[in-house]
Amino acid sequence: MEIIMNDRNANLFFNNNGEEVAVITLNDEEGNEVEAAVMAVFQLEEQYPDYEYKPLTPDLVPECLKLEEEWCRANNCEEQLALGAERKSMTYALNHMEALGLTGGVLHVNGKIAAFTYGAPINHETWDTCVEKADTGIEGSYAMINYEYANHIDEQYIYCLLYTSPSPRDRSLS
Repeated sequence: MEIIMNDRNANLFFNNNGEEVAVITLNDEEGNEVEAAVMAVFQLEEQYPDYEYKPLTPDLVPECLKLEEEWCRANNCEEQLALGAERKSMTYALNHMEALGLTGGVLHVNGKIAAFTYGAPINHETWDTCVEKADTGIEGSYAMINYEYANHIDEQYIYCLLYTSPSPRDRSLS
């Protein structure tokens, strides 16, 4: 895999067809988050060269829910109202992806789920990555699932929104 930064705007990546895909981070206009994410992607690729990205299909939902359950245990979702609500909405969304018009992706490392994400279009040129969860024990997993997902959405979408939250250390492009 090759990640190419655009000289005009450090927040632009190129998809597999060589077309620009904008990645907008909402907490850092200087591009620092993007630079950290690029490094995390390279590190994951180097450490796990056999990683696999797959489109999220209904048969992969149970794996995603298991990862989310493990993530919740590690992050005390039961004690945090917002995380409990997120879990409830995520479970609903994963079980009703087609009806909600969602697509997603799953990252496997060493044959085990390492991360997943899903999203939907906001308009004819902007895609919203709604949620991503990752195994925080796999360095770079948040950055890689976002990178792969952004590069697999339909070519008509030139903007891909990714939201940052102050949790796991490598969520630099989430």
